[in-house]
Amino acid sequence: MENTKKQIVVIQTSFIGDVILTTPLLRRVKEIYKDTKLYFVIQPHSFELMKNLEFIDEIIVYDKRESHKGIKGFYRIVSILRQIKPDIVITPHRYFRSGLMTFLSGAKQRYGFDIFTIKFFYNKRRKYLREKGVHETGRNIFLLTGKEEDLEGERPSCPDFESIFSKFENLVEKYNYFVFAPHSVWQTKCWDKDYYLELAELVFKNFGKTVVLIGSDDIYKNRKLDKYILNFMGKTSLSESASLIEFSNLLVTNDSAPLHIASAYNIPTIAIFGPTVPDFGFYPLSEKSRVVEVDNLGCRPCNIHGKQKCPLGHHRCMRLIKPDDIFKVINQFFKQEDR
Repeated sequence: MENTKKQIVVIQTSFIGDVILTTPLLRRVKEIYKDTKLYFVIQPHSFELMKNLEFIDEIIVYDKRESHKGIKGFYRIVSILRQIKPDIVITPHRYFRSGLMTFLSGAKQRYGFDIFTIKFFYNKRRKYLREKGVHETGRNIFLLTGKEEDLEGERPSCPDFESIFSKFENLVEKYNYFVFAPHSVWQTKCWDKDYYLELAELVFKNFGKTVVLIGSDDIYKNRKLDKYILNFMGKTSLSESASLIEFSNLLVTNDSAPLHIASAYNIPTIAIFGPTVPDFGFYPLSEKSRVVEVDNLGCRPCNIHGKQKCPLGHHRCMRLIKPDDIFKVINQFFKQEDR
């Protein structure tokens, strides 16, 4: 690929985790096209996590539920893209609206995955590879390069939030606490909230570690928690939550955005998977990481995202995983001499 100056747009207007997993593609764009202005189209919820990444030149916020809601709002965003006059638009987001935005941008080269009915929006199409072991970051890089060696993927990027973490230093000491992230947009992805508290007790009794709870909604609201648990759920911004992960010893989480933030910082991660499976390509990439799941359960997986309610009513994919199961992995991560 040539290195002439170009205007390049990457569109990823999905969830925060998907946005984080697009950052290796953004880095690769800058490596291939040295003299390039790179625009990143995202939703408002991802802005503060992406705004200080050095390889992104400009962020375009697409607020599809508020200021850009409806047809008029959509075409305001399209108008912004057309004013940029992009040479290339790359769209890992696999949905109609993003595909139409790409098509209407006026770009000569439009990269997208060759799936479903949206493929005709793109003239540079790649197969969306679902093979076992292919990580989403690899699929995203492959979308641009078409090279099989890129399917191995790369760890994502998040900014350094040390300055933000400083506000928590009177509560927790750097690298001397664990973070638990019990929340998910999809309810069936959530491990039992009481299991998290039981695990926190095991952690404190055996490791003497404070446990910090993060998440967008406080599922423990009006509930008195033990003194070794700091509940920041519903009380911190995205960047504040990321800073708490960045300077933690360990993250325990569901299949959700925090595990991808931890991958960016190479924080040891235990990810609890229920309705989804690692083969979908969204497993943690930290050097020390483990997915805990129930093997040989015939109803798994039930959906690419999980659902709001278990279709069979039993939610065994999560309920069969007990606090002791997670604690055994923590013990493997942190030997006696590390305590």
